[in-house]
Amino acid sequence: MLCHDYKLKRLKDVCAKYGSSNIRAECLVIFGSLIPDISTDELIEEFAMETLLDYLARARSNRTKAIEGTYRPE
Repeated sequence: MLCHDYKLKRLKDVCAKYGSSNIRAECLVIFGSLIPDISTDELIEEFAMETLLDYLARARSNRTKAIEGTYRPE
């Protein structure tokens, strides 16, 4: 799964390059490649998408920093 927060343009870029019939995206942005020689992980890397687990780790880290008073927005 991917975090779609601020990333919908990247998903559109994948569809524009490879065709929307080769990509599966649901409301939760469950993302999977149907392209024979390109894996889902390769698309995630190529288009710099953030997985849900990475997003949650970043959000937890930012929350901890905010509580400590050390958070600086990117």
